Amino acid sequence: MQDFFSHFKTRIFSLQKASNKELSALFYQMALMLDSGVDLMECMRALQVQSPRLKVAMKDICERLQDGLSLEMAFARHREIFGNLACVSLGLGEKSGDLQAIASMLALEFSAKAELNAKTKKALLYPSVLLFSLIGAFVAIIYFVMPPFLELFNELRVELPIYTKILIWVANFIESFGLISSIFALGAIFTLRVAYEKTTHIKEHIDALLLRLPLFGKLIALKESYNFCFGLSCMLQGALSLGQSLRPSIECVQNSALKKRYEKLLPLLELSQPLNSALANLGLLDSLSLALLNVGEKSGRLGEILFKIAQNKKREYEEKVDILLHLLEPLLSLLMGGMILLLALGIFVPMWDMSASALA
Repeated sequence: MQDFFSHFKTRIFSLQKASNKELSALFYQMALMLDSGVDLMECMRALQVQSPRLKVAMKDICERLQDGLSLEMAFARHREIFGNLACVSLGLGEKSGDLQAIASMLALEFSAKAELNAKTKKALLYPSVLLFSLIGAFVAIIYFVMPPFLELFNELRVELPIYTKILIWVANFIESFGLISSIFALGAIFTLRVAYEKTTHIKEHIDALLLRLPLFGKLIALKESYNFCFGLSCMLQGALSLGQSLRPSIECVQNSALKKRYEKLLPLLELSQPLNSALANLGLLDSLSLALLNVGEKSGRLGEILFKIAQNKKREYEEKVDILLHLLEPLLSLLMGGMILLLALGIFVPMWDMSASALA
């Protein structure tokens, strides 16, 4: 019974993936202790984590290692938390005897992801808050301010213009179906999210659709190029071969539709095709990146060049996000102006008509 509750608790805390910042701190500690000569088991026990789900996961990993399970298999029991990249990379590090370099690479990888995600969220915070504030204010005005005016117009039997009729329709819809619509929308979003996370073919269809979206598709492709190049760079600079590094680097790609294209690299490289040629054939990198990659392969500085390509992709991504925000701000201003105009015309035009009729 105790084992059952222990397993149940482990699964509950493993349902949610840990943040990139938490994982970066975890692997940084691991690399530091291994570099100082601390034994692996002692290192795993000494790791300091704040997150409850990470504490439960690390306790379970220590127990599995004591039972003789490999490091990769022990971490793979919590793949939802650590992701495929960490599990596969730790397995390679354990086999090659260079676990400290792998832990350092993972700390750097998760730190870079955390930084990029934080910048994206910060950039999108203002437009998101403004949009929801506008919608909330519009709904509140229609629901609380409009009814007294509508009663007045009905009592005086004023001929209502189209603007007022639109506001009346919106007010009636919110009153009659607002709660049901909100519950249905939240339920649909939750169901779609669960289906996206748990069903492979649905995830692939949605990811493929996202890549076709104007602007957003380009952003996703840039971010995934960065993830792949940065991950591969870290592993190559961690003294792993290209053959060992490629599969874990592909696991850095989160969009399943793009990941399937990156997976086509594996058979091409097995046929001894150069990396830059394989990427060019699959259309996964631009001409500048491919030229740099060619230089890196010929000079033996592939890891270093991939890091530079990754930084260039990161810069392009941030520039695209800035462009998107500059487009969103005037659009939100127009939306706000349109809402205010509709409210003003819907309320004041009938009142002006009433005043004109009274004077006549």
